[in-house]
Amino acid sequence: MWHWEIILLLLSVGSAAGFIAGLFGVGGGTLIVPVVLWVLGYQGLAQHPYAQHLAVGTSFAVMVFTAFSSMLGQHKKQAVDWKTVFMMMPGMIFGVFLGSLSAKYIPTFWLQIFFILFLTAVAFRTLHTGHQTASHPLPKLPGLTAVSTLFGTMSSWVGIGGGSLSVPFLIRCGFPTHKAIGTSSG
Repeated sequence: MWHWEIILLLLSVGSAAGFIAGLFGVGGGTLIVPVVLWVLGYQGLAQHPYAQHLAVGTSFAVMVFTAFSSMLGQHKKQAVDWKTVFMMMPGMIFGVFLGSLSAKYIPTFWLQIFFILFLTAVAFRTLHTGHQTASHPLPKLPGLTAVSTLFGTMSSWVGIGGGSLSVPFLIRCGFPTHKAIGTSSG
């Protein structure tokens, strides 16, 4: 049964996730996935064999709206390199498809471990990277497809849009930060 306290809490967390994602550039999934797991626990479903899968899927359902809004805003600022977006899109789509197919064979516990390790690696990289500079050119289509397939697969296991992977990658490939963020949103 849904109580008003839970509904208000979810609305508050959703608002906070959107605000923090916009302010700091972190994915809302980093907040939404743990909160959905907490709600599942509150409802006695924390030990459900697909609890993490439900949390990740919920994060993606919310992300549809926030990602579209972000992409429109970045497009208006002319910060999206659409050529790169269209080159990365097939690999990302294939990677998400591959990740979602394989996720059903990964137990919730291991998806949770991957989620924790992924966020720890992103946090460590963020704290220790400093100023990133271009060190590689943007790969040709086969390499870009391979990288975007990997990003899509990993994102589908974690419940994020992939900006924490694609933005640093694009910056290393010579994109200015605002263009990397905009292109990632596309």
